[in-house]
This record gives sequence, C-alpha cells and structure tokens, in this order.
Amino acid sequence: MNAIEENTVHPSRPLLALDVDGVLSPYGAGRLPGYVPHQVRPQAWVDWSAMVYPRPSHLVVQLNPAIGERLEALPFDLVWVSAWTEQELAALLGPLGFTQAPPHADLKGATQRTFFLRVDDPGVSPDAKGDLYWRSQDVLGWANRQDRPLAWLAPHFPKTVRRDFADGHAAPVLLHEVDPAAGLTDADFTALTSWAEKVAALEPAPAVVPRQCRDCGDRSTTVIAGRREDRVHAACGSCCECYCPIGDGSDAFQSCGDLESERCTRCGWCRICGCGC
Repeated sequence: MNAIEENTVHPSRPLLALDVDGVLSPYGAGRLPGYVPHQVRPQAWVDWSAMVYPRPSHLVVQLNPAIGERLEALPFDLVWVSAWTEQELAALLGPLGFTQAPPHADLKGATQRTFFLRVDDPGVSPDAKGDLYWRSQDVLGWANRQDRPLAWLAPHFPKTVRRDFADGHAAPVLLHEVDPAAGLTDADFTALTSWAEKVAALEPAPAVVPRQCRDCGDRSTTVIAGRREDRVHAACGSCCECYCPIGDGSDAFQSCGDLESERCTRCGWCRICGCGC
C-alpha cells in the first residue's frame, strides 16, 4: 500500500463530508464481502457507551480497503465531519485504502458534545435527536465558512436538517443517505459523480465581498433563506455579533449589531430589532 500523503485541495471542486459509522463502516447486517473487522475505542464512542448497560468493551468497525481509492477518484475534496479525533481517523486510513489524509472539518462547538450517533440507537442516548440536530448545525456553520458546494454522506437526514441546509447554505448541497447495513455501493458512487457533474455545469454564483466590521474586524457573510448576506450593517458599520445596547442601563446587548443610528430615542432599543414603544 502506498504511503499516506497530505491531502491536495482543489478549491474549485465541491466538498464531500465523510463520517465513519454507517458510511465507511456498515453495521447491522453482519460481515460483508470485502470488509475486514477491526476493534477500536474512539473517545466519542467511549463517552456514548458509558450510558449503556451492560457496558460494551469495544467497538467493531468493518472497513473495506477498496473504498478509500474509490472516494479519492471522485471529483470532490474529501473532509471528515466525524466525532472521531484526527488521531483516531488517521488509524483508519490504511485499512480504508486511502493514499491521502482528508482534513478534519473545524466544527466549532462540536468538541463540547458527544456525537456518536447511529440510526439504530436503542434509546440509551439521552437526546439522540437533539444531538443529531446540533451536529447538523455545526456542519452547516462550517459549510458556510467554506462557501463551496457540499455533499454530506450519512445514514439519515431528518426533514428539519434538510430544511435548514436548503435555507441556510447558499451553495449547492447534496444530503445523500447511505444504507448503514450496506455502506457505500456502486449506486452511491454513481449518484455522487452525477451530482458533481451537474454542479460543475452551473454558472458560478456572484461573489460577495464582505465589509470589515468596525468593532471586531471580522470579514464574513451569513446565509438567510439560501442567500448570502453581508453581516456588516450599512448604517453603523458593525456586524451582527457585535453590540447593540438594549437601553436599560445594563451591560446586556442584542445580537443584531451596533445600530446606534437606528436606536429609538424614546426607549433606547434598536428599531431594527423592534423597539419597546
């Protein structure tokens, strides 16, 4: 097997977000042809299994050494959106047949939560649906920072997650469900290739050059109803994460931006947010 090299990034290509359980490692149907079982103990699973009785001693994942090469041949930039750590994922690259190491997405806030999730979760997780929702929000926030077409592979996408991505990500999105009992099949690779070809044929989206916030210095945009919006307000020059005094004499602020020019003279509240008059 070839040595694992650093991943080559092609910014013009769409991103392909990968996870382990139910995507690269099938479960629920026994041993599959071409797959080799491995015993592992990722920390996210250890945290999750602490709530299970009787507590399992290890996790068995099935890995196919032909999958990595097929994924690398797709017209995508691969990236992990897994709860597994970079070190834990690095140990899977060889058994999966990867020749390059995909980067790990910076899911801000995800390190604060346990995100080992399976479609067949027996109910021992305290809030499996909630965890899945918050994980999708982390992935959505990361995808918006990349501002590139995204295909995400997972065993299941609830309607709420599909709606959030349709409304909250301006670039094309494919939320592709993989049968967790079968893993990635020829049909999945065909669907991914077809979608990437359609995206490549689209006209490029108009560029949005965000203005710098006078308070925090950040330059970024947000997405509202599928459209990119400049986060810096034209009237005051501040972004939506800087301060807008409520006007009650306290240090509390609203998260709409420092809109002093839009501040109601009677109650002190921002007229954009809705004053108290």
